[in-house]
Amino acid sequence: MEALDGTIVVTALPAMAQSLGETTLTLTASITVYLVAMTALVPAAGWASSRFGARTLFATAIATFTVASLLCGISPNFWTLIFARALQGAAAAFMSPVGRLIVLRETPKARIIDAIGLIVWPALIAPVIGPPLGGLITMYASWHWIFLINVPLGVIGVWLVLRFIPRHAPRPDARFDAVSAGDEGADAVQPFFVGDGVERHRGLDVPDDDRHAGQRCAGAVCDETGNRAVAALRVERGKWKQKNDGG
Repeated sequence: MEALDGTIVVTALPAMAQSLGETTLTLTASITVYLVAMTALVPAAGWASSRFGARTLFATAIATFTVASLLCGISPNFWTLIFARALQGAAAAFMSPVGRLIVLRETPKARIIDAIGLIVWPALIAPVIGPPLGGLITMYASWHWIFLINVPLGVIGVWLVLRFIPRHAPRPDARFDAVSAGDEGADAVQPFFVGDGVERHRGLDVPDDDRHAGQRCAGAVCDETGNRAVAALRVERGKWKQKNDGG
């Protein structure tokens, strides 16, 4: 869901803008704020899963994402939508990394490669099918259903997590490196702002048509987010393997 919602909004922007009384360019902020919130909080996912327990955090993230999707679908104005999209992005930051961590932790070593393939391909396909799917939903239903469709999926997801994922004791003593996390988060979201007004603040003449250049960095930031998530998973997998081999 979190990968799909990063791009499914793109083709629905004109209809959303007309409904909310804004311009299409203004509504691109709903994409940016989602990706910025998701990217900035990814570095905290590993600590949070240890501190609160992966099962609890994963279920909470899905529930929060579901509520945020409902708020997006019923948003009456621009700022309500932006707030809901920020909340949705914040929840998404903990869904994918923690979900992958749970899969790697609970899967037998003999099936680990198959499990990695199973959890990677949806994240690769979702950004591709997002725009055409968003266009179809907007054309034959309304833009609201782009978000409301997540509600039943989220309810089912929370039930599946609580039903099938085993509980592990949280670690209250887990330390959070706020400086490193802040640095990583700032570095990850920086491309959003490189082309969107930075040149203007430096006294350079940037045409109005290029003010949304930061949006074009979204793909690069998503790649960066994926690379960081994969790196974190490799570290956790190494710890898990070392623990099991030692036992």
